[in-house]
Amino acid sequence: MFRNVTLSLQTPESAWSAMESTLANGARDLMETGAIADAGIQHIGLRLAHEEFLLAVVHVREIIMLPTVTYVPRAPAAVEGILALRGEIMPVLNLRRLWRLERGQPTSHTRVIILQHEDAGFGIIVDEITDFVSLESSLIEAVPASYFAREFAVLEGVAKVGEKVRGVLGFERLLTLLPSSADEEAS
Repeated sequence: MFRNVTLSLQTPESAWSAMESTLANGARDLMETGAIADAGIQHIGLRLAHEEFLLAVVHVREIIMLPTVTYVPRAPAAVEGILALRGEIMPVLNLRRLWRLERGQPTSHTRVIILQHEDAGFGIIVDEITDFVSLESSLIEAVPASYFAREFAVLEGVAKVGEKVRGVLGFERLLTLLPSSADEEAS
């Protein structure tokens, strides 16, 4: 039903054309098979250290390669720093810092997922984008808060996808990690 896509270095125009063609073919395949009727909510599979997580695509604005991130003194634990993307300054979260995972070195697979909230964006550094998954909300199981340390409160639940159990990151919960204007006034 789905086609494998091989990406190569192309001009921006030819890359967009190839992506549009792939998306159109994939949408046609979904409509022809009827799979679109009960597809669920699209999620991005991502990896941090050796763990895999899911994040709903609905809030994703774009996915970029890791740019230069500027350190911000006295930032909250999860904030790696800030980045400038086409003139917009935005905070960048690093869940490895929050969860006290080993630092890890950026690789060619490291990405920043740019999420949109109201009029502003923010990024999350991930080691790798693993896949895209359709997941019905009934398949996400809530996890009692007492199961995990407070730092894992960004997990909305867990879902079994194939043979893997993955944590599902909650968008609203990620927002709580961002510095607020009240934090800035207290400084």
